[in-house]
Amino acid sequence: ALSRSIKAAIQDGSLKGLHVSSNLPPLTHQQFADDTFLFGQGTVPEARRISSILDSYSAAAGQ
Repeated sequence: ALSRSIKAAIQDGSLKGLHVSSNLPPLTHQQFADDTFLFGQGTVPEARRISSILDSYSAAAGQ
């Protein structure tokens, strides 16, 4: 659910992610076991969008 929300935000343009190479898609997140790393541009709108996604995920997961 979290990955899908992040991918949807990339597709609708509300998240840009971190561009590490012009040949690769932007890096937005990496998930390992019980850890999630989020990457993005250091802008207020991007931070707000990430916060909104995490709030929605938290509410859906009951956390």
